[in-house]
Amino acid sequence: MDTKVVLDMLFNVLVFPGVVFSCAMAFWFEWLERKITARVQRRIGPSFTGPRGLLQPFVDVLKLLLKEEM
Repeated sequence: MDTKVVLDMLFNVLVFPGVVFSCAMAFWFEWLERKITARVQRRIGPSFTGPRGLLQPFVDVLKLLLKEEM
């Protein structure tokens, strides 16, 4: 086998699922942190964007991009 084929296969099998899993866990931990912080501060927390506030990280990124001067 060619080394490029082997590297592509290793990337598809080992690296790509790990990256997807890491991104999913980062979004979940951010959502969990917001919920815990809201509970400690006795407020509602993110619950208006998407089901149970799961789209809040995407809205935060969009808001940050719109606030930056290009």
